[in-house]
Amino acid sequence: QAAVLMQDGPELALRATEPANALMDEGAWAAARWAATNGVATGRGTSTLPSASWRFLPMRTVRGGTGVLGVTGAVFDPPMLQALEALADQAAIALERVRLAGASARNAAMEETQGLRTALLNSLSHDLRTPLTGIRGAAETLRGSWESLSAAVRADLLLSIEQDTARMARFLSNIMDLTRLESGQVRPRLA
Repeated sequence: QAAVLMQDGPELALRATEPANALMDEGAWAAARWAATNGVATGRGTSTLPSASWRFLPMRTVRGGTGVLGVTGAVFDPPMLQALEALADQAAIALERVRLAGASARNAAMEETQGLRTALLNSLSHDLRTPLTGIRGAAETLRGSWESLSAAVRADLLLSIEQDTARMARFLSNIMDLTRLESGQVRPRLA
């Protein structure tokens, strides 16, 4: 029988067994925890907790322990121990590669998100500046030339201000919607 136990914070979690219904008693769990904590083989055939029915080998990388490999029901002669240690080392390396690949993917996604955020802010800056310029120009014209402008021109300038203000309100509403989506406040309904 074999078991793979992974570090899950300060505790060990049973991730896989062969056969699938293999069970470990409390002595085996104690040996597994000792192996994970101290980075040494424990259990059957060792000088640490030899009464355990399982033998546990730490799975370690340069970054620290990732878990332990446990085996029971085998003859622990030197070739078998060498093979088990090699297997534990290979499993640790494979798990580290999976962890690093996940971290790399998260970093790439964060960089892409930051790039998209920058592009969005640049676009929004331009899109907000245009109506603001129109509003400012119309307001300055109205303030400086109110008496000399015809009623139709004043109405046209006021309509321009209203339209540009509505345009800015739509942009700001879209920004708020994006913020709520990004923060998880709004959940999209996919169909």
